[in-house]
Amino acid sequence: MPRLLHALCATAALAAALPAVAAAESVADFYSGKTITIAIGTESGGAYDLYSRFFGQYASKHIPGHPTFIYQYMPGSGGVKVANYLYNAAPKDGTVIGMMEQGTPLARVLRKDPGMKFDLGKFNWIGTMAQSYYIIAVWHTSPATTIQEAQKKQVLLAASGKGSTTYIYPALVNYIAGTKFKVILGYKGAPDMDLSYERGETNGRGGTMTAWNIRQRAKIDSGQIKFLVQIAPKRNPLWPDVPMLSDFAKTDEARKIVEFMAAPSLVGTSLAAPPGLPADRVAALRKAFDETLKDPQLLAEVKKRKVYVTGEPGTELQDAMVKLAATPQALVEKVRDTIGIK
Repeated sequence: MPRLLHALCATAALAAALPAVAAAESVADFYSGKTITIAIGTESGGAYDLYSRFFGQYASKHIPGHPTFIYQYMPGSGGVKVANYLYNAAPKDGTVIGMMEQGTPLARVLRKDPGMKFDLGKFNWIGTMAQSYYIIAVWHTSPATTIQEAQKKQVLLAASGKGSTTYIYPALVNYIAGTKFKVILGYKGAPDMDLSYERGETNGRGGTMTAWNIRQRAKIDSGQIKFLVQIAPKRNPLWPDVPMLSDFAKTDEARKIVEFMAAPSLVGTSLAAPPGLPADRVAALRKAFDETLKDPQLLAEVKKRKVYVTGEPGTELQDAMVKLAATPQALVEKVRDTIGIK
């Protein structure tokens, strides 16, 4: 009996200790020998792919345990597919993070779509690789090559789906500036859209400054691509002569709408992790993000490629997403009515 009692007590003590041992696993212990997958909400070859790889290439040495990185492309519904995956299906342990499209958070607020199964404020936002201004541009053969001409002539713009910025922002510009953009849906991503206007199927598209700069810099410099208007909280220092949409907002209500719609430029090329991650891993990923964006090797690489990083911290982005999710319903409904989103 004493031996049995001793054995039972020892077993109970061990069982009680197991959770404490598991909970005491350090971030370095967890990540040692593991792989982090970056799920990207677009096709390969664009700005989101490039910035995801910038992070993956240089972040390993800044994350305790030094995990390796792989990349998974999940295009669909303007970034909704990858957002749903991160929120509902991805492991909630820090082995999967993602980069959705810049316009996905805005679409989540604006659209009454039961297929969007995620809460913006509950993601663990890691940080913004680069803030991005949104610009609508056309091919040089377009019937209109300035926004003033687009107020008089129909311009066909390529877009993916109604949840993407390639649809939302042209509709907004039509309302605010009186342009005659006609959006053609169904293109898979930026490479497909670029081919569409070069083939003459469309006249142009909307896109982030980052994407334009990476994909089409030579054609911009040659004058083959013309910028019509930019939607952002402030003027783009690289293209200061491109008109701001806010220049066309003539009433207080219009100005509030433009301000609200320009806010997601903070999202840019941002990384997010699923909800429910252990707090120490979230903190470690955010710290690693901040350190990676200051890494001399990364900075040399982006300089060589003539792109840029801004490196907004995850805590700032988290606050912005919580605020965006809590946008007053009256303003949301007005914007929905304005640009025809249901």
